[in-house]
Amino acid sequence: MFEEFSGIKIKDTRLDPEYVYKETPRSKFLDAYRVIMETTVANPELKLLFEENLRDDGWKPAKRTKQTTGPMPLDPTAIQVSIWDNWSAETPRKYYRQRYGVDIKAWVGTEIDFQEHDWKGSATLMDAATLRLAAANAHDPNHKTMGKLNKNPISAEYEAMIMVACDTIEDTGLCGGMMVSKPHGSGTLRHDRQMVLADVAAIKVGDMATKLHILLDEVTLIKLSAWSTKVAGPSGRPLGSKSDPKTGHITPCIMQSRWAADPTRFRGWVTG
Repeated sequence: MFEEFSGIKIKDTRLDPEYVYKETPRSKFLDAYRVIMETTVANPELKLLFEENLRDDGWKPAKRTKQTTGPMPLDPTAIQVSIWDNWSAETPRKYYRQRYGVDIKAWVGTEIDFQEHDWKGSATLMDAATLRLAAANAHDPNHKTMGKLNKNPISAEYEAMIMVACDTIEDTGLCGGMMVSKPHGSGTLRHDRQMVLADVAAIKVGDMATKLHILLDEVTLIKLSAWSTKVAGPSGRPLGSKSDPKTGHITPCIMQSRWAADPTRFRGWVTG
């Protein structure tokens, strides 16, 4: 919905660098945008007023070009994982058959600018039976979702990996999901042999030691087990929410974890 730490950079200029705040036009814009979204998400009248003002000032959405992206980098410097409650209750919501979704942002390299993530993706957490069916459908180029053919079928190797993972899911009580990105104009891109596994029972009760594993391939694994209900770092504000433009439903971010390959470099930013 909006970028966190819009004006903060961490530069690898020494072993244990400090936060440096630089107010830029972009950071000012993102700060203002955050205020607008937080104000209008629960106030339809203000949202209509904001849209009316944009039209009166002659603002029109820019035409977006087709975009694409690759898989999550195998050697991220830092990642941020956010868990969203699509239901906010025990009853499934239209268009959201699965309750929990995961958003992932990744940064790579020796200089990290939190204004610009290097990669972004997501996963929907499913039980073993649902994930098996989803994998089979994702492998089938003739499968249709909401009337549209599968433009980006997964490989047989990826489907086989998911089937093996589903056996583990059943044995451990976890849930899992394929790692995907949805760049404009390219449909749903499922990243080959990349998955998320998580303890949904722990998520449901708000366990801040919830286990979540990111599989970057068959052998590369990132384990997260420290979570927070607030944004880590100087602001410490509660996690945000996002609004569905079609239904107006508000989806809260209920947990967030920040991980770094070298946590001493990013003290105060990492969770835990």
